[in-house]
Amino acid sequence: METTVRADFEQPCQSGLFPTIDWGESKLKTDANLARSMGLQLCVRHAADVVIVDLHGKATIGRANDFLDSQLRQLIEVGTSKMLVNLTEVTQLDSSSIGSIVRAFTSLKHRGASLKLLAPRGNVRLVLETVHLLDLIPTIEDETQAIASFQ
Repeated sequence: METTVRADFEQPCQSGLFPTIDWGESKLKTDANLARSMGLQLCVRHAADVVIVDLHGKATIGRANDFLDSQLRQLIEVGTSKMLVNLTEVTQLDSSSIGSIVRAFTSLKHRGASLKLLAPRGNVRLVLETVHLLDLIPTIEDETQAIASFQ
């Protein structure tokens, strides 16, 4: 299933739709059936020049993390320079997914680009605090403020 991501960040991602984004010669491709079967949904949208990656569900070792890692890598490969990873709807995050986020953060930082986290909740926030990731990666609670912080 393919759809074009709107540039308007007020337009929410539709549940179950996984966009193919055309940025010149490269395309971000996702597999909706694979994502649904592993308990992780990912949606990419834009707010100006900020790429927002909305995650829903469990980001844990195995297919879910492989999917997350490949999507983050593809976004970086196509030249994303400002990435906001929305963790508001993530219910579980393990060390493999934390590693994927840290790799994306480090890759972007080495290029002079940036990654920030949006509003981790509950146990996900607790895990990120425990491993001191919130001390390393900027984390903002409000989406509008997060987007503005990239400027």
